Amino acid sequence: MRHLELRAGDAESLEAELRTLSARAGAEAVVLLDMSGVVLSSFRVPDKIDGLQFAALLSSNFAATEELSRHLGVTAFKVMYHEGRKQNLYFEKVDEETVLVVLFKDSNAMGRVRLFCEKSVPEVIRLLRAVTRAAGGAAPSQARAAAAALADVARAISPARLGNGV
Repeated sequence: MRHLELRAGDAESLEAELRTLSARAGAEAVVLLDMSGVVLSSFRVPDKIDGLQFAALLSSNFAATEELSRHLGVTAFKVMYHEGRKQNLYFEKVDEETVLVVLFKDSNAMGRVRLFCEKSVPEVIRLLRAVTRAAGGAAPSQARAAAAALADVARAISPARLGNGV
């Protein structure tokens, strides 16, 4: 498990890469999310889409496909594609915990989308590594502050104060 600490500049760098991908691939929207459904960065997600629900559905869709590949005894799928009448989705696994999703209209653009995703993934990986803290490593400042606050609460509620019920 990893811990990400995205600062404003980091978020801007990720969004800039997604913006570049969108322009090159002719995409409507691009979303970078982790496998738990948390949006790490996005560019031009339509207002009609509930971002949280969209991210949860996208990540669960990819996770279900990975599980299917395990049941079939094949190597986990790195890429997934859904073709609709008006819109298409292209998924590419960036690393074990991250998926890049591109929403685009023209199904003939699939090759272009794939090409530019492949070119963007190394930069996305580089940007993510810059903000990643290994589990057990140095915790992000918010996590340290939360841990300190919990320790204060635990000290305030000592077993002696709880009475005989403990």
